[in-house]
Amino acid sequence: MEIIRKKIGQILLFSILAIVLSSCAEAGPHIVDGVNVPYGFWSGFLHGFIAPFTSFLNMLGSNIIVYSNNNTGCGYTIGFVFGVIKPIEWFLYIFFKK
Repeated sequence: MEIIRKKIGQILLFSILAIVLSSCAEAGPHIVDGVNVPYGFWSGFLHGFIAPFTSFLNMLGSNIIVYSNNNTGCGYTIGFVFGVIKPIEWFLYIFFKK
């Protein structure tokens, strides 16, 4: 019983953390000191991290961009891929470690 309660608590914590982190993401133009700056590695990481949630909302009909067109190229793409992979790795580590 204690193991089941612990797993449910971990799932709830992971879900709340994912919702909180995804609620602060911005997909609009990245303006710094009046200049439009392209998104870099860390923005790609954040966009990749919230990609499952934004994809789900996109399927529901909202106007949400999953992958930003205004990016630095390779750096943004690598960050995006790491952002997609890292939560999966954390999830597998938390729930399937022995």
